[in-house]
Amino acid sequence: WSTSPVTETSANSGSVTYEVKATVKNLSYTEGDVVQLYAVWKLGIDLYFNANGGSGSISPLNVVSSANLPTGSALTRAGYTFAGWSKTAGGSATYSGGEQVAASDFSGDTTLYAVWTSNTNTPYKVEHYLQNVTGNGYTLDSTENKTGTTDTLTAAAAKTYTGFNTPSVTQENIDGSGTTVVKILYTRKTITLTFKPDGGAWGTSTANKTVQGRYGASVNSSAVSSPTREGYVFNEWSPTIPSTFTENKTLTAQWTRITCTVKFNANGGTGSMAERTLNYGDALPANTFTRTG
Repeated sequence: WSTSPVTETSANSGSVTYEVKATVKNLSYTEGDVVQLYAVWKLGIDLYFNANGGSGSISPLNVVSSANLPTGSALTRAGYTFAGWSKTAGGSATYSGGEQVAASDFSGDTTLYAVWTSNTNTPYKVEHYLQNVTGNGYTLDSTENKTGTTDTLTAAAAKTYTGFNTPSVTQENIDGSGTTVVKILYTRKTITLTFKPDGGAWGTSTANKTVQGRYGASVNSSAVSSPTREGYVFNEWSPTIPSTFTENKTLTAQWTRITCTVKFNANGGTGSMAERTLNYGDALPANTFTRTG
C-alpha cells in the first residue's frame, strides 16, 4: 500500500510505503483524520537467488517480459564450479547462467538455487609416517600430492616398507578447500632372535631363549648369557648376533670338546704305551704294560 497514487512499480523501487498486513501506528497524527491508501501493483515477477552452499549474493531480478539470468560469477564455492540455476535446492540445473527467461516461465515470485558441480581436480595430501625406534612417536617419511573429486572419498594407498607392518587406510572426505590430509601410520615389526643351546643349558634349563625388539633397534649382545655344557667349551653363536633387529633368526650354540694329552706310566712294569690325545668322553686304550708276579 502507498499513501499516494502509484500506477506501476516493482518490488525494488521503494514506492511501497506499507507491506501487506503491516502493523502501522503513524498513518496520521490528527484526530478523526481520514487516510486513503492506494493499492500498489507490481509489474512482472521477482526472481530471488540463493547461493545454495556457496558464498556471495545476487540482487533480486524483476522480470516483466523477459530477462537474462545472472551468470553466477558473483558466487563462489570452494571445490565446485557454478553450473546453472534450479527451482529446488537439490535439483539439477534447469537454467544456465546468463540464459534468457520469460516471466511466463514462472507462476509468481520465485527463488532460484545455484547448482554446483564438484571439481574433479581438488588437491589433497597423503602423508606416510614411520614409527620411531623407541617411544610412541612417528616421523614423517614422505608426502604424496593427489587430486580427486570434491566431497568424495580419497584414494590413498599404503606403501610397503621393509620392517614395517602395512596398515589398512581410512579414507577421508575431500574438502573443497583442498586442505584434506590422509595420515597413514606404519608400526615397526617385532623381530625375534631365538637362541638354541644345542646340547647345552642355562643352569638346569635346556629350553631355547628368545630376545625381541622393534625392527631397526639395537640388539643387546649381552641379553643372553653363554650356555654351558659338560665336557665342552662354548665358542660362539652361529650365525653371529646381529647389531640390530632386522629379521627373525635362530642362533645355535657352537661347542668345542675339551681335549687332553694322556701319558701312560708303567709304574714298575715293563713295556711302553704311546701318549694319546683324547677328547672328553673318549675311552682309555687297553693296557699293554706287563709286570712279573
